[in-house]
Amino acid sequence: MLTFRELKELLDEAPEMDRVPSMRELMRTGTVFMERSVVNGVVTVFTNGLALFEEFDRHTVFPVHSCGAYVYGGSITAVIPEADFDDADWPVRLVLEGEDRIEHSRENCDSDRGNISHSGMEDSKMMADHKDPLEAILQEERRQQAHECLKLATEKQQQAIRAYYEADENMAKAAELLGIKRQTCDQHVRSGIERIRRKCRKEDF
Repeated sequence: MLTFRELKELLDEAPEMDRVPSMRELMRTGTVFMERSVVNGVVTVFTNGLALFEEFDRHTVFPVHSCGAYVYGGSITAVIPEADFDDADWPVRLVLEGEDRIEHSRENCDSDRGNISHSGMEDSKMMADHKDPLEAILQEERRQQAHECLKLATEKQQQAIRAYYEADENMAKAAELLGIKRQTCDQHVRSGIERIRRKCRKEDF
């Protein structure tokens, strides 16, 4: 297993830039170092120190070395130190970063369609990129990969995971769609994601 610390040591550190390249620019000019399919998409790392996270029909590009401590909120805000990710499987911290950036962009677009966050800049370019036939083909391949990963879960887990994303990641709405309790839906989603990750790790390593 390649750890996050080892990945950072192997990659060049991306230089400071006014804007990150679009996904299309990165795929055209960058050299892929590693790629991993995860439960909610694909994370790709390039030798220039940039990472691309694709979550179904959304994506974002960001520097690998900018991913330090992770702050997550909810009823209680907590911080996971950077050191805690150093010995973890390399995609873990990048997936969290990608999810946050895409969610930030989604929230900004919902509140003000003209206000696009720097973190989610790639998401704002999604529709323009999709005009490229090659890009559309690549996106379809990603969707198929996500569908194949989902097959690793049980039927109930698959139903819960699909409902969760159809409900815009709202567990209460997902449970209502399935006609089950929220706690039951939450258990199916969590156990399904863990099952997929476990099986993917076995296949990769």
